[in-house]
Order: sequence, then C-alpha cells, then structure tokens
Amino acid sequence: LSAMNAALGGAVYTAPLEPYYPTPITLTLNCTDNGNTGRDGGVYIVAQRQFTVLPINEPPVIHVPKDLVVVEGTVHQFGTALYLSDVDVNGGIMSIMVVVSDGTLQMTTPGVTVTGGANGSATIAFNATMLEANSILAGLNFRAMLEPINDTNVSFTVFAQDNHYSGSGGMEAVT
Repeated sequence: LSAMNAALGGAVYTAPLEPYYPTPITLTLNCTDNGNTGRDGGVYIVAQRQFTVLPINEPPVIHVPKDLVVVEGTVHQFGTALYLSDVDVNGGIMSIMVVVSDGTLQMTTPGVTVTGGANGSATIAFNATMLEANSILAGLNFRAMLEPINDTNVSFTVFAQDNHYSGSGGMEAVT
C-alpha cells in the first residue's frame, strides 16, 4: 500500500495543448485488492475527481514575406504575404505597429484610426481585430525612398500585441 501511495504521490498530469478554452478534466482511479484478504474475491472501487485546465495566453504570430525586393521610388503593396495569426485572440482588439527604417507606409483601408505615427510616415500604429488587421496589412503600401539613406537594406518591423484576450500569463507581443 505504501508503494502504491508513493507512486500516486509522484504522478504528474500534463495538460494537452488544445483546446484553447477552460476544459473540465475527469481523473479516474480504479483500484482492486485482488482478493488478497477476506472472502468473495477481489474488491474493486472507482474514485473520480474533476478539475479544470485553464489555457495560457498564446502569442500572436507575424507572417512576413521573405527577402522582399522593392525598387527605389516605387510602391509595394503587401497583399496576403503579410498577415497575423493568433489561436486565442477570439475576436479581441489587437495593437499593431509597422515601422520601416527608410521610406513611408500608407494605409489604403478607409476608416482606420491611426493610434501612433502617421499615415504616410515611416511608422503606423492601429488597433483592430485580427481579421480587420489582416485586411489593413494586405492593403498596406510601402514606398521606397528615391535615394535610400544607406543605399542598402531597409528594415521592416511589425509589432503585434494581443492585449491578453484569453488564457493566463499576461499580454503577448511579438516582433
């Protein structure tokens, strides 16, 4: 009996990665004495306990085009090559900021409130649902400068924060 209790005392439960919502889990313990004492063979009992697994907040993921080449002085629209995903944002409002080291960014989606930087500048920030943000990013125009400052690579940075819409662990942000 002491060996069994020691084994159960060291048991560890590892929750599955999915689903992404609080899920009741039932722990069932089946036990028998295998008829080692007394009459009538073995005695069999079942004990059950239910507990809830709370999800953690998963970070957003930024999908960006690889090795983008833009001719100076021209405009590039990202289309569906630039987008966000987040398995647990559940329609909540995300905060997004896009920054280029050389050039300007122009949003073509009407009705978007710019919360940082300015439309037509090197920095644009806005708040939107993930679906809205992906539509805004698809219509985002990048205008390369006629004479780039470094005459080399331009850095393009996207920040996305999910504002802690589900799970525990606080807000998640990625660059």
